[in-house]
Amino acid sequence: MKFRHITLTIFVILILYLAWFSSKSVFIKNNVRQKRTNFLLLGVDFVDQAVHSDTTIFASYSPKQQVVDIISIPRDTYIDVEFTKFKKLTEIYAYFYAKTKSKKLAANELKKIIEEKIFSSST
Repeated sequence: MKFRHITLTIFVILILYLAWFSSKSVFIKNNVRQKRTNFLLLGVDFVDQAVHSDTTIFASYSPKQQVVDIISIPRDTYIDVEFTKFKKLTEIYAYFYAKTKSKKLAANELKKIIEEKIFSSST
């Protein structure tokens, strides 16, 4: 009897946690609203005291069409960014990492630039 009570309590706590977590999830919110969700997958290395993105994959999920679009972007792709002298995709990631000291923040900034510069004409 005690085991069932503990199991039920753990199960209820797990359900409450998942409900709370899903309410905070951008993916879940966009899916409910039928809005496209974009992801940036980065493979990074740490060379000579700098972090560079070796692999950049941009993925986009459309709940309306139930389709995932995936594109691998070459690391030496040039992007014109006004506020920095760096032009290569890997250099821009390294710039944001040096500025923020956070891989997550650097990736988010790079994702914004990719969405704006590369994919703005395709939407």
